[in-house]
Amino acid sequence: MIKEVQSLNGKMASLNRFLSKSEEKSLPLFKNLKRCVKKSDFRWTPEAEQAFKQLKQHLLELPLLVAPKPKEELIVYMSASYEAVSAVLMTKRGTVQTPVYFISRALQGPELNYTPMEKLVLSLVFAAKRLRRYF
Repeated sequence: MIKEVQSLNGKMASLNRFLSKSEEKSLPLFKNLKRCVKKSDFRWTPEAEQAFKQLKQHLLELPLLVAPKPKEELIVYMSASYEAVSAVLMTKRGTVQTPVYFISRALQGPELNYTPMEKLVLSLVFAAKRLRRYF
């Protein structure tokens, strides 16, 4: 079972670009693995089960990403929760906003103690670095 969860976490990391707030959604699965020192320590928790169900539902409803056109106006939405920061780059096509790129990052160590405003600033810095080619 532990190998399957490790494999799922690897696949989630590779899908990070396509999933909004992917770090926040897969964090219970990462935490479940982090607690395991030996294979016998592994326990499938109710939080991990809930996160797994939410991931499956989210994967069924993925929005299509689009490539931005030259000189097209782009919109950045940022989010900060207790354990993760995320951003999504959007473009407006007609009356609909369509995603171009998603990024997210789990907070670690002292970053968990940041105020909500500091977490948003961290999200902005993270987005500016990762999305530089779009600016």
